[in-house]
Amino acid sequence: MMRPSPFKPLDAPLFALFLLALCGIFFPKMVHILIGAAFLAGTALHLKAKLPIRGRASGMRRAGLLATELLGLALAGILLSGVFLSLQAFTGWQWADRVDWRFWHILSSLVAMFALFAHLLTQASRAWQGWRFYGAALLAFVLIGSAIFGIPYADRWLRHVETDVASVTGGEPIAASGRLLTVWFSRSGNTAGLEQVDTVSGASFMLDKKSQKLFGNAEVLALMAQDMTKSDLAAIRVRTPYPPAYSDTVRIAKDELHATADVELAEPAPDLSRYDAVIVVFPLWWGTVPKAVEKYLASSSNPPSKLIAIVTHGSSGAGESEAKLKSLFPGAAVAKPLAVYSSSVPHSRADVARYLEEALGASK
Repeated sequence: MMRPSPFKPLDAPLFALFLLALCGIFFPKMVHILIGAAFLAGTALHLKAKLPIRGRASGMRRAGLLATELLGLALAGILLSGVFLSLQAFTGWQWADRVDWRFWHILSSLVAMFALFAHLLTQASRAWQGWRFYGAALLAFVLIGSAIFGIPYADRWLRHVETDVASVTGGEPIAASGRLLTVWFSRSGNTAGLEQVDTVSGASFMLDKKSQKLFGNAEVLALMAQDMTKSDLAAIRVRTPYPPAYSDTVRIAKDELHATADVELAEPAPDLSRYDAVIVVFPLWWGTVPKAVEKYLASSSNPPSKLIAIVTHGSSGAGESEAKLKSLFPGAAVAKPLAVYSSSVPHSRADVARYLEEALGASK
């Protein structure tokens, strides 16, 4: 005779809330926050009802307790990182500004996912035996794998990015002094048949809601930087545009990197030594600086005295861009680059402002 199910009425709604929270990239920010808050509150009530455990515990029961404790720690990590990401209540704390809260939020979510499935399996083992239990374990494994690989893939290749470019790039200036230049390189302005390009996150483009014009991620960040520093603005253009298909552009970028294909600039850089600092914004291509950016900076009659890089990426951070820029200009002061995740670009003005204030040595 099968034993009564160990699952409680609250278990199914909590599990559904957790899956919805994992898919938060597809919801408005406030909806994601509310789902996460509901899950954390419900889980706290659930764990309070389960603990403490009295009497002797079997090996499976002890494993369940360990999974529960791990889940509690992961949820604390989700809560802490979520506060810093969503409420931005601690922007004055220098240590908080330097922490990659997005990374810790995702890591805590993945740990919570493993712990949650382990917790559910230990509960299931009390009622299910044989093929039922192993079937549940296999389903848990499939769901974990789908979440780890499927959600980032969907975020990068299926989610379309639309924004009000004027709204996200405009705002209060920072106290930047000296003569500055912001130069950017992006697929926008360097792609043939731009109307054929998709606006998914991984394609490096976003659609302006008002003008219906495509903007490159690096272009939007450059407009932010120019607006807050009141710098000069320049775009890096190649003479032969890249194809509209992202995969073809990736292949050409690889050939350029390995010197099997050359990139020719439409115009060389001005005399960069005339500027106190050059802010260069570009996407990370094959883990480093795109060849067009490298060639543009090197085309100046005199090297820059200070380089500040802002790098857009899909998962690799700033890659080897800092080391590459330092090797190209050993006499220049090269700041540690700011890495901005592609789909986070429209929400990055505050991060860009803090970074540039520090990199330029300015303060409000």
